[in-house]
Amino acid sequence: MATYFVYAVRQLPAQRHLLAGEQYELDAWMSTGAGSVSNALSISGRQRIQIALDAAALLTPTVVLSEGFVTAPPRVPLPQVSLTISPAATGMCISNSPTCTAGFVAFQSPTPWILSPGNGPKTVYVWIRDASGNVSLNPGMASAVLDPKSALLAFSPTADVVAPNVVRKNTVTLAVTAVAKQMCVVDKPVKVPSKCPKWEPYSTTKVLRIGGEGLRTVTAYFRDVKPTKKNNGTTWGPGTLTVLYDKTAPRMAPAQVGLTGKYDAGAGKFTVTFQAAGTDDRNAKTKGSGVKDYLLVGNPTKAPTARCGSAADTKLPISYSSDGKTGTASIDIPASEVSKYKLRLCAREKVGLVSPGVILAAKP
Repeated sequence: MATYFVYAVRQLPAQRHLLAGEQYELDAWMSTGAGSVSNALSISGRQRIQIALDAAALLTPTVVLSEGFVTAPPRVPLPQVSLTISPAATGMCISNSPTCTAGFVAFQSPTPWILSPGNGPKTVYVWIRDASGNVSLNPGMASAVLDPKSALLAFSPTADVVAPNVVRKNTVTLAVTAVAKQMCVVDKPVKVPSKCPKWEPYSTTKVLRIGGEGLRTVTAYFRDVKPTKKNNGTTWGPGTLTVLYDKTAPRMAPAQVGLTGKYDAGAGKFTVTFQAAGTDDRNAKTKGSGVKDYLLVGNPTKAPTARCGSAADTKLPISYSSDGKTGTASIDIPASEVSKYKLRLCAREKVGLVSPGVILAAKP
């Protein structure tokens, strides 16, 4: 069987290698394997062709290191980490050195990894390979400092954590990552470990009760042994985490919202206009999670249910102005039914709580 060899790139680039995504002209020869060069099929003995390189896996991958539900921490207490790698590929090679020493394995992301032994700065290198065998020209990298006297705090993923560090219940579960025998975790700032009120055995999880609404600071200190007269022990920290606890539904002042409607008898259409002026702040000092969006519902015979969540009411799609400050919606209503129709506008905050709403009675 004849073997084809393609080589002799025309105008070889100055960097002496082919670049992904570029096209190059090459000279092609066919060898029979016996040392002779001949033609085959319709291909001439020497023919200029063009090829395009497969660039799918030649990009430098992005690598994000995480530990204990904390993404890209500058310091980690444990060598066991997780790596999130993109883009997806067929194979990958991970190394604690700038060379791919372990070889390629099937691609997996996220994937567990162990940092090199010893404390101090660490860098992980990742190469990816596609189905054609192309390998990224450069490795993706992620770095952190391995420090056993550091600690990581994060929220364990639950339905009550509705956004990064935003919760809707006052009892939360924390993921605690540290190398310690005892810990003290409280929902307030603590400047020195001696002032931390309650020490307990170290655990990877901590159920904590948040004292009040608004922005709170969780503080954690750690130690190996309880200090005594003979042994002061070693205490370190603090690890901190900011949390926003929001249990108050948004408020809507009718005068500020300005919910109005106008009926077009010719088109049989009722158009509603309002100002997106709801607020989720409990007071000037206690901030909420913020108004996420608005719900507008209608009912042909009675006032829609409070908080705009009943399946018996019709939900209307809302269009917003470019600045997001004004909302409009329209619904088709026969002229004979307009005076019976009622609508309710509700504000919904980021934790999912919904205001009772403002009522609008349609008029011809």
